Amino acid sequence: MSGMAGNSQTYKTPGGLKALQFDLFKPYEEMFRYGTFTRHGGVSLAPFDSLNTVFATNDVREHVAMNQQKVREALGFPNAPLVVPSFAHSNKVVTVRDREMVTSKFYTLTGADAVITKEREVILFLSTADCSPIFFYEKQFGVIGLAHAGWRGVVANVVGETIKAIFDFVPASAENIVAAIGPTIGHCCYRMANAEQAGLPGWEKYLGKCEYGLTAVDLGSALEDQLYDAGILKENVFNSRLCTACHREQFFSHWAEKPKTGRFPSAIVKL
Repeated sequence: MSGMAGNSQTYKTPGGLKALQFDLFKPYEEMFRYGTFTRHGGVSLAPFDSLNTVFATNDVREHVAMNQQKVREALGFPNAPLVVPSFAHSNKVVTVRDREMVTSKFYTLTGADAVITKEREVILFLSTADCSPIFFYEKQFGVIGLAHAGWRGVVANVVGETIKAIFDFVPASAENIVAAIGPTIGHCCYRMANAEQAGLPGWEKYLGKCEYGLTAVDLGSALEDQLYDAGILKENVFNSRLCTACHREQFFSHWAEKPKTGRFPSAIVKL
């Protein structure tokens, strides 16, 4: 199931980079800029070719920094800070209440997997290669958000905690929040023996048996349902359902390209 499906996502080319954007967010384009960028248009060499934006991949640090700068420039804010969750596979959400708390051009949120803000010209930024980037916009008070979730993030319900953080930040209501799940490894490719999720409550509907005794795991549907469970209306949810492993020509996939590959960026910034 999907709140919005079909041809509801489009590749755009802000600043010469190719970025995936969602029809769901079109009415709010004067409020923020955003996108999930493809792996193209950067300077990194194989196997990180070419828009790898994570230092921890053992890519050349100067190349990673140049790629991050390309994203800033594509969004139209070459001097803006990047606020970056550190990926602890947690449900910790950081609220940037004041631009002054962002003390560097690459500001890492230790132990966090999501971030929200009302501050302008602060780029919320994360990089993935199979896990989900999830975008949020609260329409009444103008809160933007970005979360990272793999299967452990589903267990931790990081999307639900992100919505709670919005409620704690502003007197919002769920019907005024729109959310989009970006490219994620699909159940078509995310298959394994002895899936850890099989022993966890609530996972049965997202697991399927397939050939060779493997179990297919549907992360995208699990995240989508968690958005609904948090009160987000179906018409306000979009699930990209672009599988990163199937679309390696556009995105990095650790699952399909391990042990070494890059991470592609997702970002949102309030105007």
